[in-house]
Amino acid sequence: MKLAPTRASGGILISPFKRGEVWHVIVRRGKEKIQVSTRETTSNGAHIFIKRLAERIVRGFEPFERSLGHGSLAAHVAAWLERQAKRLDPATMESYRGAARELVAQLGDKTPQEVTRADARELVSIQHIGAGGKPRSRKTLENRVAIWHAFFADWIDATRDETRVPRANPFDRASRLLEAGAPEPLRHLDDSDEGEPKPYSREQKGRLLAQARLVGGPIFSAVLLGLQAGLRNSEVLGLRICDVDFERGEIRVRQRISRGKIGPVKSARSRRDVPMTKTLELALRTLLLPRQEEFEPDPESAPIFAPVARPQGGGLVSAYGVMDVRTLRRQFGQLLEAAEIEPGEKPFHRLRHTFVSDLLIAGVELFWVSKWAGHSSPDFTSRVYSHWIPQQNARLVVGVLDGNEGRVGSAKHGR
Repeated sequence: MKLAPTRASGGILISPFKRGEVWHVIVRRGKEKIQVSTRETTSNGAHIFIKRLAERIVRGFEPFERSLGHGSLAAHVAAWLERQAKRLDPATMESYRGAARELVAQLGDKTPQEVTRADARELVSIQHIGAGGKPRSRKTLENRVAIWHAFFADWIDATRDETRVPRANPFDRASRLLEAGAPEPLRHLDDSDEGEPKPYSREQKGRLLAQARLVGGPIFSAVLLGLQAGLRNSEVLGLRICDVDFERGEIRVRQRISRGKIGPVKSARSRRDVPMTKTLELALRTLLLPRQEEFEPDPESAPIFAPVARPQGGGLVSAYGVMDVRTLRRQFGQLLEAAEIEPGEKPFHRLRHTFVSDLLIAGVELFWVSKWAGHSSPDFTSRVYSHWIPQQNARLVVGVLDGNEGRVGSAKHGR
């Protein structure tokens, strides 16, 4: 069967010919000319290839772009968007550009053939949360994945004559991508004590404190409040000058700041007085005393870290700079990076886990550990932190059971 030349849009002529067993085509436009193998050995297969090529040209495919399998993903996406702008309305193009920005921001330094299925899963997983921490709708995510799939489908079509380019589209099976990337339900603050505690090791704690002391200022005191007083991050942000009792050596936990608003602590048990270490006392004295008189009319009620509105208006006031939960997380993350510590999950809350585990390892009675941590009960502390509660001395237990001297109940953790 002899195949006749086919005219495509834009004055392009596609002329097929057979070399050996394989059909090829010459694509001409004016003085421009390229030769492409169809990889087909039958005239029917070559006819289908020519038809698909003509359809792609109508959709905006530029057949005279060479080295299509090379170059950065960002460059390919930019060229692809230019072609789509010729056929799509402005509103749809805005969606395409938004999806393209996310794709380039995450993977733009790769070439298209380097993008893997794992890259696609990671990209989809970070798309579930949009600006301001709000979850994106399923429909929005489906639209973005469809746009990314369309880009790679067009790119694969354009490079199918290059044998080293993989044919699989990394955004195939979109429903699986969306399900695999769906995050767990988010909490506004990392305040929950549920789950497996992961305290920092002694070595990590030393490196972290060294970096925090080097930086100084509010973040050093905030770290100590979590590490040596067990405060949750919302409780750190809600701490007022009047909650620091230097005379009695205590931190009074009475309020927290959640979702930008001051409110009571989580529960009645969370309302507590925690002993203040000498290190924490020195840090807070250094932070507070030189400037305490600057905050009028009621300096004692001003939060130490977080900004709040003045009662009579006039903007925000805090004792030492603006520190909301995002700022706290960001600055703490920088400390962890400088100390070469993997953040893991809930990195600031791990300071609180370290506080509780350190007390239990030191043999402090379970009742007091639970009270200072603000837990609902000693049973809760025992259940969550069982690995850090010292075991009874086996020889002492055997002695008691044999009627010898000694009492199991003398152990300091006192169950």
